[in-house]
Amino acid sequence: MCDIIICDSGIVKNQTDYVKTYDVGYGTYDTHGHGSSLIEIVHKINKELKIASIRILDENNEGNVEGLILALDKCLELDAKVICLALSIDQSIIENGELEEAIEDVYNSGKIVVAALQNRATYSIPAGYKEVIGVKAVEITEGNSHFYYLNEKIQCALPIEDFYWKSIRDEYGRLGGNSVACALAAEHVANIVKKKEDISFYNIEKLLTKQFANDLNYFSLFDIQNVDTKEKTQISKTINDIDKVFGIDDSDGLIISKMKNFYQFKEYLRELENRGFSINNNTFIRKRNVFSVDSLANYLAKQKKCGDTANDKK
Repeated sequence: MCDIIICDSGIVKNQTDYVKTYDVGYGTYDTHGHGSSLIEIVHKINKELKIASIRILDENNEGNVEGLILALDKCLELDAKVICLALSIDQSIIENGELEEAIEDVYNSGKIVVAALQNRATYSIPAGYKEVIGVKAVEITEGNSHFYYLNEKIQCALPIEDFYWKSIRDEYGRLGGNSVACALAAEHVANIVKKKEDISFYNIEKLLTKQFANDLNYFSLFDIQNVDTKEKTQISKTINDIDKVFGIDDSDGLIISKMKNFYQFKEYLRELENRGFSINNNTFIRKRNVFSVDSLANYLAKQKKCGDTANDKK
């Protein structure tokens, strides 16, 4: 039994303990990092959700409509009611009715598809289908704001930030955009369904229109708490040393804004790693937490504490 099915690029080996996998002809293990990262986000937010994975995207994070239809057919056999599709299909497929028919079959079965709008687009499929909850990422603004608009083709507009993470290829990169928004929305819908299994697509939409973005769990997901002040001060000194290596004036506390480009920031993260701080598939740096020396030190102290705890358990 599972609560949410993530059809994407698969899982990594350390996720086999909490993710059920199904092979529709493309294997199960992730060779890109997209799917496993989204699964990790969902798992971090809600460890009570039972997650299933169907791999349909390759090492380039690309797939085809045949693979998506195979995955949707498999979803019909499974008991999970929520399907996460953080992907989009070429617009030429709109003229091909096979995908729309597959989506209709899933919808008529009572399952709910949550799909991402194509990045930098205003419309894409399957997000734009009326039987699908379409999701896009928008900038975070101050105060509470609604995020679900019934009359829009892409109904769900989630305010999120980019995250910095280390991929399965041992490369630092940004993780964000519509894919992350889709995973967050799918988790939220799956949590609603878990509490009330017989809720309909219509009633879920009615509920979402009344909610505020700040009601979602992910706003507190990456908050840093209970960090030892002395340890944070020591880490701040390490960060200051690294700043000198990169010629960054940290007197005003700003770090990222001083970076010349993303390549320099990746090298900065590498230097942190060389000094004992690791950013990996299980950890994410929230963008707003790395703008100042104090908050970056806070984050790293928390990570170090988590790492020490994990080592103690071995």
